[in-house]
Amino acid sequence: MASADAGKEDGQHPITRQQSIVPAPPASAFGDDDEDYARVTKQQNDAEKTSTKSDKADMSRNFGTATFSKSSKGFEAMQAVVEMERKGSTVENDADSSGNSTDQSTDQSDERGPASVSSGSGSWQTFARTKFSVKASYGYCCAPLQQPLLEKRDKSDHLASLAAWVTLLRIMGDLPEMDYGETFAVAGQTKPVVQLVRDNFNKKYTKKDIEDAYKKYSDLFRDPTNSEITNIPFLQDNKESMLEKVQYITALGIYKADLRDELYCQVCRQLTNNPSRNSCIRGWVMMFVFAGSFLPTEKFAPILLNFLRDGPTEHAQRAERLLRRTFMVGTRGQPPSWLEFQAAKNSKPILLPIILMNSNRLLVETDTATTVNELCSQISQRIGLRDRSGFSVYITLGHKIACLGHGMHRIMDAISECEQSTKEQGMRESSSQWRLYFRKEFFTPWYDPSEDTQATELTYQQIMRGVSVGEYKCEKDEVLVLMAAQKYYIDNGAETDATKIETFVKSWLPKSQMEIKELSYWVGKVKSEIENDFLKDKPHKTSLKADIVTFAMNKWYNLFSRFYDASKVQGPNISWANIILGINCKGFNIMDESENVKVHLSFIEITRVAKGRHSVTISTVQGDDYTATTVHSEDLYTLMTSFQLGLRRRSMYAIAVQDASHFESAIGFGISKGDLVKFDKPYEEYGESDVYTGITVTNGKHGSIPRDLLYILPTTEEPPANIMGMLTVQLRKETPSFVPSGTATSQNGAEGHTLHNYSKTYFRQVSEKSSVTKLLSKASLKKKDKDVIWKFTKEPMKKALLRRSNLRDDLRKAAIKSFTAIQTYMGDALNKENTPANELLNDNVIDIAMRNKYLRDEVFCQVMKQLTSNPNKLSEERGWQLMWLLLTCTYPHNDLFDELELFLKTNQNVFAKRCLAKLHATKREGCRYSPPHQLEYEALSNKHPAIEYTILFPDQTTQTIEVDSSTRMCDIHQNIVKRLMLKHSQEYGLFFGLKDKDQKAIQFSADSVINVSYWDYFFDHLSHIQKYYTRMPRKHSAAEDAPVPPSPPPMLIFMKKIWMNSNPGQDKLADIKFHFPQEMPNYLRGYHKCTAEEAVTLSSLLFRARFGDEKDPLENLGNLLSQLIPKTVFKEKTSDKWKEELRASISKLKFPTKEDGKVAFLKGLMKWPTYGSVFFEVKQRSTKSMPKNLLVAVSHNGVGLIDGGTKEVIDMFSFDKVPNWAFDEYSFTLVIGEGSSLSKLYMETSVGHNMDDLIMTYVGYIMNSQIKKKPSYAGIVVGESFA
Repeated sequence: MASADAGKEDGQHPITRQQSIVPAPPASAFGDDDEDYARVTKQQNDAEKTSTKSDKADMSRNFGTATFSKSSKGFEAMQAVVEMERKGSTVENDADSSGNSTDQSTDQSDERGPASVSSGSGSWQTFARTKFSVKASYGYCCAPLQQPLLEKRDKSDHLASLAAWVTLLRIMGDLPEMDYGETFAVAGQTKPVVQLVRDNFNKKYTKKDIEDAYKKYSDLFRDPTNSEITNIPFLQDNKESMLEKVQYITALGIYKADLRDELYCQVCRQLTNNPSRNSCIRGWVMMFVFAGSFLPTEKFAPILLNFLRDGPTEHAQRAERLLRRTFMVGTRGQPPSWLEFQAAKNSKPILLPIILMNSNRLLVETDTATTVNELCSQISQRIGLRDRSGFSVYITLGHKIACLGHGMHRIMDAISECEQSTKEQGMRESSSQWRLYFRKEFFTPWYDPSEDTQATELTYQQIMRGVSVGEYKCEKDEVLVLMAAQKYYIDNGAETDATKIETFVKSWLPKSQMEIKELSYWVGKVKSEIENDFLKDKPHKTSLKADIVTFAMNKWYNLFSRFYDASKVQGPNISWANIILGINCKGFNIMDESENVKVHLSFIEITRVAKGRHSVTISTVQGDDYTATTVHSEDLYTLMTSFQLGLRRRSMYAIAVQDASHFESAIGFGISKGDLVKFDKPYEEYGESDVYTGITVTNGKHGSIPRDLLYILPTTEEPPANIMGMLTVQLRKETPSFVPSGTATSQNGAEGHTLHNYSKTYFRQVSEKSSVTKLLSKASLKKKDKDVIWKFTKEPMKKALLRRSNLRDDLRKAAIKSFTAIQTYMGDALNKENTPANELLNDNVIDIAMRNKYLRDEVFCQVMKQLTSNPNKLSEERGWQLMWLLLTCTYPHNDLFDELELFLKTNQNVFAKRCLAKLHATKREGCRYSPPHQLEYEALSNKHPAIEYTILFPDQTTQTIEVDSSTRMCDIHQNIVKRLMLKHSQEYGLFFGLKDKDQKAIQFSADSVINVSYWDYFFDHLSHIQKYYTRMPRKHSAAEDAPVPPSPPPMLIFMKKIWMNSNPGQDKLADIKFHFPQEMPNYLRGYHKCTAEEAVTLSSLLFRARFGDEKDPLENLGNLLSQLIPKTVFKEKTSDKWKEELRASISKLKFPTKEDGKVAFLKGLMKWPTYGSVFFEVKQRSTKSMPKNLLVAVSHNGVGLIDGGTKEVIDMFSFDKVPNWAFDEYSFTLVIGEGSSLSKLYMETSVGHNMDDLIMTYVGYIMNSQIKKKPSYAGIVVGESFA
């Protein structure tokens, strides 16, 4: 992508076509470790050879791939990436071919047997004892490594492992180092960490290098501060900052797949039996950084997950959640940024500032694994955008601009790259001035600005800004004058004050036009236009904005395009290199580097889009094929097919592909081959109907025609005559370039699509047989069916289906175990251990498919195989249930996705249609990070996909909602807000309530609720909460007498979270349902500073609020004192005295209803500064001037410290005086003050996670409120993110 001038410093940059090209993301950012995979499998196959040559070019080529091109044009860089991809393909093919020879050698199962997914599955201790290269302790150690923990064949990996161990010890504080003080980088002299790692691996090492390294390490550990011990391979010189150390060790794992398990093992070892609290905390920070950066192999993944589950709750649950999210998006392409490191150290989310085109800004919560697609989704939800198609994220740094699109690459990779670019210029990473914009990139062909007013508003503002800065140019003065008049009228109404118009024209009109003609000319023209066109008719402003957007879509459609770099395009008798591809609402463009359009294809001209590994082929009605080679083939194919499909769904036009005279339903219709048919309604409204109704355009007759005879034209307008002519010519051919849209192609007719053709390319080859075996095979039909690898079988699997799965020992074993579990679940194999269905599938099938992309395709192939020609109806039904469960969590990629889609389309089973819809929904909405919950299995067995779940409110009322596999926490939140018609929805939160040991009702206290992750899927978060906070029982073992019954799921609670708009009387519903029931317990527990006199008044109000004018409670007042009077003042008077004073006070109070009494009670509490606070009981020993027992009160005023005994407010710190805080499972540390007068308060508590969440929510709310008040384009500090 070309570097481009970002324009003005105020952020009003014109975005050029070159800047809109989607950059090639690192392959690893898509979870695409193909090159590492090929290299590792090749090493495995060549392990017995004596040669130890290492092809350095096969390593992670895309590691550190730049978002911004250094060249002025950018296409050379893209060509280099394409070339590297091509070479990677060669390496992979070599690996595949070597795998073929292995496959053909024998079909016998592994001698060691498919006993487990990996030979090291189980506990960390067992793995360490059996898999470590030498007999080393699995626990904490500060000595040098005698050998890498895991076996290393490559010398560079060996040396990198030793250096990583020393670096890790230094980071964790377990190895002393010399303090060199703060160093400053000189621009151009600091080598980027990406280049440093590459350079180290590009060197060749000998045995002598390893021996010398051991000697130096021995000396180093004897004297860690000795600065003379240098030049150790892969080890930095110890002058780096902590961030640089973290980036370097993480980059080793990102770059080299063989080091990932080693690095995880080193951290696990240092976290086991670690006596140092400081070292332990740093170790968990590193675990969190690793979990968000790269993936363990399948051999170590289950070990790591078990290790995390046994770890301290607060650290381990964060690490596992991030690790599972990394399973979803794959290994990243850049080392962690300064921003991410700060967030990891402080256990905080990352708040990214997003600039919208209407001058608004908002902070969006993200994490290390957040993709651009997830970011776009969150932004759209926050601003109420219903249709986000065509909107993308752009990032700018200085004079560089990049469109990040809305794909699956990580947003933090782009920010990390910006920070590295800033560092190369001699500045600190924290000062990197990047900006993120959310703007319209392209229009869909069917875009209607009236459908989403918010999208139209943003696009309108973008267009007007673009015209003002020259991004969108008006060729005629009349058009510019009309747009100026429209904008003035929208902003100022019908007022035509000449001074105002002149001020507006000066500020908005493009400078180039102002230089051509005088200001008075433009002012006069604009004023005249307003008076003539707007004062009389007075059009609605919303319709005016929609008209402007429609005009821009039709006028500047080439600028509203998604652009791709292509290394080569081949067409009919032509071939071009270094080409630009563009897709917009009008069609598909092929352009040269000078932006001259060489070929334009409208969507109706395109009959077929096919995808290769790094290419896309487009077929036209003329019978021509254009094949584009690009690293963006996946995105290009997806966008093209979505446009084609969307147009067909909305189309009302079709062409008959054969005569219909012999069809009974079409008798008298007079339709012939090549006739144009206009439907009575859009194609999508016919649904599954076999017959469509419409008019034959040639003769005007109306009738019905079978759908199988129609090719639906991808257009919303009547096709022109020339297109119809070309389509008719194609129909005369024996094999036209298009097929009827009503039927899916299948090579097996009525049986439906199978993996027959797919297996020829991707499945392992069946062993060569002798001539006698071949003769017997021909004579035996049963044997022949058995050899069909893509059909149902009851036989156990001895090898994986896919070639790739067979090339790696760990993948092969996991695939075999997966198939055994599938057969067991479907009833085709015995369940010898009586394992519950959810454990059987989650542990052996679904979880491994979610975390490993190679096994994901393997598992889908296995399920499709068992659903093909399955003679057992019960087994087939269970197979479709398994397919559904798989698709709720993940989906296959690349070619297998198309195969599965066709398999589901052509299958006659009713469940196949549901699975097809779920496949598309999961791809559109995103994968989950946890396998299905037990409740989902129960719902599936009951054949009811929706599950009823109870919501508890503070007033002890409940409501039931329906949730399913696609429900997110934010959906539930919005549902409740809509039901109750609540104001200020962002002030309410969802929590999971935990019952006490005696299983009593949930109390609304800080230690009984767990906050939820707003954007998580409901069942993902429910599983996560039960795993770490209710500690679900371990999976059932056959050795146990009886399985432990699962604990009931926790209650879901909806209550007021932050009290920003909580004045009593302003929102009576909130007062009654939330404010009163949440404040009453705080009052009775004595958290507020309350005198006996105040207690009489407030308790009387509380009585009326609870009982109204009822007489029985008043007569029984003595038994109700504990429910009316704060316990802190109860002993100040006798019971009789309390009853006497309360009766006298209550008799004076009269309210029409109990609800009015509740409002009056809240008004009484509001006089106290602690009203609306959430209180936490803590103990502190760090500050002698404060009492041991404290109450921490968090409210809109800030964080208050209250004496636990006297309830006196010791101090109240506004949130700007709380720069940081930290917590673990048993403590909470508060940093208070500002500047140089900072102090720390260490507190003992078990609810630090709730304190952290509440303070962070208040801070985020306040920041979002403040950021809206800032001008988006004038002198603000951007790039500020808050961790």
